[in-house]
Amino acid sequence: MTKKKLESLDGKEIRIEWLEDVELEVVESVDKKDNIKSSMETFLKGTTIDVDVYGIDEKPQTVDVQFGDGSVVTRLPTKVFKVKEIL
Repeated sequence: MTKKKLESLDGKEIRIEWLEDVELEVVESVDKKDNIKSSMETFLKGTTIDVDVYGIDEKPQTVDVQFGDGSVVTRLPTKVFKVKEIL
């Protein structure tokens, strides 16, 4: 993904398609004492999901995303998905 394309995603809601099966740690909540509640979730190749991008990192190319239920994944490698649509 080009630097310009990556930067254009920050702060956007996008629909992504998984390019491979991925297992990710999804953070569901963080309490006032910084205790993290998370779970491992598997996303299957070819499926799509809508996410909000709230952070990007150029090297390595990763994004921080939030799902509709408020849970988040940080440092999601851009090589495991393609942007289907900017919503």
